[in-house]
Amino acid sequence: MKQVYLFLSACMLAGMVHATVYYVSPEGDNSDGKTWATAFQSPAKALSTVTSGSHEVWVKQGTYISATTLKWIPGANFYGGFTGTEISRDERNTDPSLTILEGTRTSGVLTTPQSAYSTLWNGFTIQKGKATGGGGGIFLQRNTTLENCIVQDNEATNYGGGGIYIQDANNGRIQILNCIVRNNKLTPTAADRDGGGITVRATKSSDVLIGNCIIEGNIVDAGAQSRAFGGGISLLSGATVANCIIRNNQVTKPSGSNCNGGGMYISLDDAGVSANISNCIIANNFCDAGNGGGVFVTEKAGNVSFGNCHIVNNQITYASYGGGGIFTKNPATVVNCVFWGNDAPGSTPKHFRTDGGGSVSYCAFDAQANGTAFGTATVADNITVETENLGNLANAHYAAFVRPTAFAGKASNDIELAELQQADWSPLATSALINAGTTVAVITDDMAGIARPQGTAYDIGAYEFEEKTTPGTGIDPAQVKTAFDAPVYTTSGNIVLKNAEDNASAIIYDITGRTVKNVHLAVGENTISVPSRGLYYVKTGQSLLKVMVR
Repeated sequence: MKQVYLFLSACMLAGMVHATVYYVSPEGDNSDGKTWATAFQSPAKALSTVTSGSHEVWVKQGTYISATTLKWIPGANFYGGFTGTEISRDERNTDPSLTILEGTRTSGVLTTPQSAYSTLWNGFTIQKGKATGGGGGIFLQRNTTLENCIVQDNEATNYGGGGIYIQDANNGRIQILNCIVRNNKLTPTAADRDGGGITVRATKSSDVLIGNCIIEGNIVDAGAQSRAFGGGISLLSGATVANCIIRNNQVTKPSGSNCNGGGMYISLDDAGVSANISNCIIANNFCDAGNGGGVFVTEKAGNVSFGNCHIVNNQITYASYGGGGIFTKNPATVVNCVFWGNDAPGSTPKHFRTDGGGSVSYCAFDAQANGTAFGTATVADNITVETENLGNLANAHYAAFVRPTAFAGKASNDIELAELQQADWSPLATSALINAGTTVAVITDDMAGIARPQGTAYDIGAYEFEEKTTPGTGIDPAQVKTAFDAPVYTTSGNIVLKNAEDNASAIIYDITGRTVKNVHLAVGENTISVPSRGLYYVKTGQSLLKVMVR
């Protein structure tokens, strides 16, 4: 699937080869924006001057504060991360934390029109927006792509989408790719609002893709409202959500019920649309006043499917219908998914409850009492694994994740937050999930880009096990951390190390443990090329990090 996302981006960029380039820098003279010396001094100035069409706008690193909402120009692609001397876009630093678009909590930060041109924003942090409608950070509409961005610390007070609100009525394509959407908030002023991180409300003819994203730490705080939903994502229309990590999101209400879907809420208004969730990790989400700690799906029409997902360590604390992992009233299709460590009070189903039929097949459920309530769903070829991650009991089957979180629900302290960042839900060689799934035609690789199947059948869950995934000499698997928020990131087939000290070095290993490169680092930032996309281990001093190069 990742090949598809890369192809789409490549096509978009190819169309801009002969684009006019404009520049933004606080040191420019703010005249015509056609060189770094004559650069516009803010994105707002560029947006008020550049016309629609095939243009690029290169924005110098820094923080740009605006008290009013910035409106995208159709066909003008914005790129962040420049130092102010570049003559080629490839020379920029693609780290999105270096170029910040910041609001003043008086309006949303960015909004898009219904565009006839494909339009891209790449390499920005969007933060501190507040909207009284939808989209505290960004309001997206037709033919727009948000790529390689961080959307954080924004708020909406109505409709939904504390971070991002997607709306489209004109047969367009909207994409959110390789983004982090975190710590956004919805504080609704009316009932039936949804989406702490992202809300999707598009028409039947729209094409919405959320791919390779981390959606974490978002919240819907219902307050005095009777109903609110979807701490991480709310899908009110068709969309594909693929290769995403949805974790540590929550829906909360001081008292009462009817606040559902800690990680995700799905309520499709049209029988002709589909919500397809694949290769996702839905982990440690929380709901204290309703059902579906990981996911809640309403009874409304529409096709809903979950394929090769982890639904793990989610939690509800309200004793109602249950579904600490998933509660669905829709006849959803669930295949090749692992349910482990989810929690619900009393005798309510901890992992999965359906009141709408559907099918559940080739899934793994841990052996907790009161784990499932399948109702009239078709159930076939599922397996049971132990509640312990590892063990040596005879005839027992273990999920055997590399490094799962040790708690259910949202992180409540810094230790648990660190545990979330370091979690690794991929399987060890002893995992019962290996070769226990079935072929799904539309899922051809796993979350890390590894082709499925590697063995005799698909593996259950978001990761496919490779025979040589155990690191070799020089790597202790118990010390490996996942480099989501570490000073290491990847871009365009390279590994980038930030903040290197004098005389430091780095060793890059491939997934088999073979040394790929041994590099002496320059002070500051270093870009290291690797042979191909995939998983790598980066060893710097006492730190050992796992990164995914896309």
